[in-house]
Amino acid sequence: TEGRQERIDNGITDRVYGHDADDNHKVMLVTALTDTAKAAAYWKSDMLKKRRAASGAIGEPDRFVFRIVQRY
Repeated sequence: TEGRQERIDNGITDRVYGHDADDNHKVMLVTALTDTAKAAAYWKSDMLKKRRAASGAIGEPDRFVFRIVQRY
């Protein structure tokens, strides 16, 4: 997908992406962080703001980070 290498370069790896079943304009992206410092800086960067504006994204994304302590 577009922007994938940019995310990888900034410590973010795509896991799953898709659209809301009731709203095909609402995009959801699940990622894994390989470098939290790089990812946090990227989320605040002008580079990402410009990419979002160029894509027509409206509003700020909802983000949350959680840590997996143990895999089953």
